[in-house]
Amino acid sequence: MALLDGGNAPAIKVYLDATNRNTGVFVLDYSLLDSADKLTSGPYTPFSTLIQLPSADIRSVSIRRGRTREDQNFQAGQLTLVMDNLKGDYDPQMNVSAYQGSDGKSIICGNTGVRVTATYYGTEYVIYSGYIEQVDLVDDMSPTVQITCVDALAVLARQTISFNPADSDNTDADVVGSVLTRVGWPSAFRSIGSALYSIAPSMNVSDTALAICTNVAQMQKGVFFASRLGQPVFLNYSDANNPASVKLIFSDQRPTANTTDIEYDSITISGGEKYLVNSITINNTSGDVISVNSASVSRYGAIIKSLPGYFANSANAKTMATNMATYWGTPNYRVEALGFDGYGLTDWSNILTAELSDQVLVRRQSAYKTTSKAYFSRIESLNHDITADSWRMSVNLSPVFY
Repeated sequence: MALLDGGNAPAIKVYLDATNRNTGVFVLDYSLLDSADKLTSGPYTPFSTLIQLPSADIRSVSIRRGRTREDQNFQAGQLTLVMDNLKGDYDPQMNVSAYQGSDGKSIICGNTGVRVTATYYGTEYVIYSGYIEQVDLVDDMSPTVQITCVDALAVLARQTISFNPADSDNTDADVVGSVLTRVGWPSAFRSIGSALYSIAPSMNVSDTALAICTNVAQMQKGVFFASRLGQPVFLNYSDANNPASVKLIFSDQRPTANTTDIEYDSITISGGEKYLVNSITINNTSGDVISVNSASVSRYGAIIKSLPGYFANSANAKTMATNMATYWGTPNYRVEALGFDGYGLTDWSNILTAELSDQVLVRRQSAYKTTSKAYFSRIESLNHDITADSWRMSVNLSPVFY
């Protein structure tokens, strides 16, 4: 990847976690079957013991993180890494000594931690952290190995627990923290925002750790995702939706000197009709709560959406149902997605540190209008497609809810 030299564009580095498969988040001091068979290997911080792969062997990197629209759940972030395998170093059956873990066994296999970074003018930024899910050997005349990875959400989706009233604490943030602790996720390797709503003591569910945390976020239009650092992140309604500083500015005009605006070359703008929902039912533990956007129903007819609810206070459930019926009840023009090339950017640091749910501003100058339109949006997905001579990025967006 010669053109990615750290100046024209960031230099890509890929690391394998030499210890994580054996004593990291896949052991967790907790059985995946929620039973007593625990492996007590001691605390471990994921991605703290790293072995770098030769940059010359990297053929391509593809990263997909987030969701395409805000009314869906966040999907496990995926990394597809293609490595040159002319020397056979990445063949899982070769057990090359350079890629052995702390136990002397190959780490080119499932569950090994993988981290991708981008170094720009001497500063190294993490852009993906996850775990090997699959290794595919392509043993043709130009042999390669494709390594497919998933992030923390996939790990949490494999761990089922029973969460009863005795387990729950007082707030939404407490519940998410308790669930992560129950499955042994390292306390130093998570990011939980401020508490907002009290959770009902009658909450009683048996589900995956991912589903429980996602439902707590979903019931209040909050978010639960895995960060680029690999940490599970919970943001309540206020943290995820209130206006914040703008992280990135996108424009369809060629930026002038000394500006950090990012010029995009593709954009999708819609009227938002496919998101229309004007009757929200929150199936709360203390009884269903319904909020109807009457003006929207009169114009479009009733379009109903149901969500789980664990609010201790039904008034809080009503507030959230009303907020959602207002947000989705009237279609507004919105930027669905945009794409751009990385070469020539002057704002790499903000691009490489951007995170899901960050606020951005998109400026659009239509050919038939005299003034540009400003769309304040939130990042729903961040995608990178990187080869030796190109770096293509795309994002999916949703409107900011003031």
